[in-house]
Amino acid sequence: MWGKFLAFVRLQLAVQMEYRVVMWIWLLSGFALPLINLAVWTSVAAQRPVAGFSAADFVSYFLAVMAVDHFTAEWSAYEWEWYVRQGQLSPRLLRPVDPMWELAAANVAYKLAQAVILLPIWALLWKLLGGTPYQLTATNFALFLLTLTLAGMLNFLVGYCFAMLAFWTVRIGGFYEIFAWGIGYFLSGRLAPLEVLPSWVQVIADWLPFRYIIALPVEVLMGRAEPSLIVKGIVVQVAWLTVCLISKRLLWHFGLRQYTAVGG
Repeated sequence: MWGKFLAFVRLQLAVQMEYRVVMWIWLLSGFALPLINLAVWTSVAAQRPVAGFSAADFVSYFLAVMAVDHFTAEWSAYEWEWYVRQGQLSPRLLRPVDPMWELAAANVAYKLAQAVILLPIWALLWKLLGGTPYQLTATNFALFLLTLTLAGMLNFLVGYCFAMLAFWTVRIGGFYEIFAWGIGYFLSGRLAPLEVLPSWVQVIADWLPFRYIIALPVEVLMGRAEPSLIVKGIVVQVAWLTVCLISKRLLWHFGLRQYTAVGG
């Protein structure tokens, strides 16, 4: 399976190189929201720290969010909806490979291709804006990479589970946006560090997957996560991954019975 997956990745890397202008557009859009949120919160913290965050801490936080958000990005719901409406899903179901692997390869290829541009721009922003240093000890960096990898896998599987709702309705993009960019944007730490939100919001965030997709890797990178929180976060990531894998299998099993081809 890994040989097939790597073949998909090579193919998708070639596709990314064919659409370089689109790649730049998506890259710039990924910078926009974190920089807007950064401007707002650094203005607030210019007078006094907010929940222990100075203006420099907010710079480090939102630059980390920018990078983590890129490496955990997910859009399977939109792709799957397009497959169903355009009649592109039926031939994929005839292949001896789960369509999930093709979408996963496209996800990985997109991130690899954009990272070549993203990282130098990110480093330039760091130099221009300044911020508190990250905790880049060997142990902390390894934990960051682990939580980031699990976060990327979790976000992909959450999105993929939503994607398969297209077996029952061909329009799922709106539902996914409410979930991921409505509730998820607020509870993931993209809008603001969870520490600055009311305590009841933090309690809700602890039980949902969003925090463990964005906020946890950022907190580990910044050195703001205690060892117990890191262990708990990894356990919750694995638990949600298990839930998503089971849900994916059930949705796939029952969805195929429901599926009716359209488009073409």
